[in-house]
Amino acid sequence: MSCVTVTAEFLPMRLWSSVSIPTDNTSWLTKCWPWRGAVPLNRKTGKLQYGRKAFAPHKLAYIMFHGLKVEECAELVVAQSCGNSLCCNPKHLVSDDKSASARQYKALLIMNEARKQASETAPTVPRPALPHDLAERIAREWVRACMSRREVIEMFGIEAWQLDDLKKRMAAGEFQMARWPSQGLQQASGV
Repeated sequence: MSCVTVTAEFLPMRLWSSVSIPTDNTSWLTKCWPWRGAVPLNRKTGKLQYGRKAFAPHKLAYIMFHGLKVEECAELVVAQSCGNSLCCNPKHLVSDDKSASARQYKALLIMNEARKQASETAPTVPRPALPHDLAERIAREWVRACMSRREVIEMFGIEAWQLDDLKKRMAAGEFQMARWPSQGLQQASGV
């Protein structure tokens, strides 16, 4: 795969047009800005040709963000502190010597892999269900007053997952249906 050669005047436009920057105002500095340009099969990052040298996009992002000259940074090593090899967010980029950068990058990969494995193998802790009498009282009030989920959660001080569990229990017929107001009215009218 060949890389695109760009001149100094078009380098920022070419780089940032291939980077996906989040548009929400709250997290654009903290989220990754992934490179969306071409990535050769044998590499983990893309590359842009500048003059006679090919540069990784994250390295060019670091150089531009810090106001450095591309020509003077051929030996500069830039790594992503987030562990995402396609990230070009200048806040996630760190520069160091080659050996320290490689060690840091390897440590980040190991840490991210350990986090991933821990989340996959973590035992699920069963959540305690609402006691039957309280669940029935909440269900009755919910049906009687035609309240929204938010109103039920706020009125009874329960969590959203508890309300979802209550809905499942209601659908399973755990509570005596004759006690429900709508059922009682239907039975009383003989319908």
